Amino acid sequence: MSQSHKALILIQKMVKVPPIKTLLLFNTASYQGLHHTSHSISFILNHLLSSGMLPQAQSLILRLISGRIPSSLMLQLTQAHFTSCSTYTPLYDAIVNAYVHSHSTDQALTFLHHMIHEGHAPLSNTFNNLLCLLIRSNYFDKAWWIFNVLKSKVVLNAYSFGIMITGCCEAGYFVRVFRLLAVLEEFGLSPNVVIYTTLIDGCCKNGDVMLAKNLFCKMDRLGLVPNQHTYSVLMNGFFKQGLQREGFQMYENMNRSGIVPNAYAYNCLISEYCNDGMVDKAFKVFAEMREKGYSKVENLAGALDLVKEMEERCIARSKVTYTILIDAFARLNYTDKACEMHSLMEKSGLVPDVYTYSVLIHGVIYNTMIHGYCKEGSSYRALRLLNEMVHSGMVPNVASFCSTMGLLCRDEKWKEAELLLGQMINSGLKPSVSLYKMVHKVKGDV
Repeated sequence: MSQSHKALILIQKMVKVPPIKTLLLFNTASYQGLHHTSHSISFILNHLLSSGMLPQAQSLILRLISGRIPSSLMLQLTQAHFTSCSTYTPLYDAIVNAYVHSHSTDQALTFLHHMIHEGHAPLSNTFNNLLCLLIRSNYFDKAWWIFNVLKSKVVLNAYSFGIMITGCCEAGYFVRVFRLLAVLEEFGLSPNVVIYTTLIDGCCKNGDVMLAKNLFCKMDRLGLVPNQHTYSVLMNGFFKQGLQREGFQMYENMNRSGIVPNAYAYNCLISEYCNDGMVDKAFKVFAEMREKGYSKVENLAGALDLVKEMEERCIARSKVTYTILIDAFARLNYTDKACEMHSLMEKSGLVPDVYTYSVLIHGVIYNTMIHGYCKEGSSYRALRLLNEMVHSGMVPNVASFCSTMGLLCRDEKWKEAELLLGQMINSGLKPSVSLYKMVHKVKGDV
């Protein structure tokens, strides 16, 4: 019996049963190896959509586009002779949304264009999901075009505008940002805390903290209550522009408002204190952070929600705090304090790695510690930590190798220095001519 004939028999069975049983029959036939035709697929999709079973229809389409149901007939499914008038728009919507969920940007746009050409528009949820995908995929211009083409045809909400405002801020189109804000109000919608926070963050990144401050004040006039992220981005914006007084004032306002600082806010404070050499104050803030559970491994899951914005900026969680403090202590010759921070970091379950970045430094935990030991004059400790770093699968930077070799040469440990020079070359780093001369001079003198 041919596959087409089997599919026809299946359709005859599906006609006689309710939608949920129809889906069961369809899936069973698929598992038994039936190669569905455009007719059997069209029937099940129309049956599900006409019964209001949109999630099930979309799940089926996802299986289609992922190849789990063999079919190259997706475009045929939207043809008029396969689709009833009542299910035409829902079918297109489900297809576009399925492609969005599978991160297939080009295919989602293809079917959206077909949909628009046929005089249809996606539902709000699908529209918003597509805008998010386009902006995440760096297709802001396409998102902007689609938004303007469909804004009068789709039921927009504050989330729709929030997505576009975020995209404009990230792309640096601040004129468009405030144009969107005006359009939002024309649609009878009110900007929410998230939208204002996005605007404030965008202004701060653009260096216009005074405009960010004005927006913050406008929030108060509108009765919108700033959240942790609102305070944090404005506080960081002030610090970035060298406006320490305003930054610390924002932190005090946050506490007075009863809003508990998040890890990002704490790291902004610690970074600013360390940058100014106020290590004691930085340590006090860090102690407060520990008391609130940010550095406890058992409470790390709860902290993840609070530092989501840090992850979006590729800033690690508590590693940032530890690295900043280790760097500050090492640079100020407080090696014991730096060691204490290193120990606390490991006890918290956070493993130092080469790319433990912070808002202040772009170095690494181990390299920072090696730098501290070299400044202290301890060649033994510096070499031990450097070897520990290598054994952990990490590559020390040029400064760590050079500082340690310089210290070994000073202590007349020429054999260790020569071995370290070879290790540096084998790791792919290129020593300077002066470093070669220094190591071989010591060896020759001895």
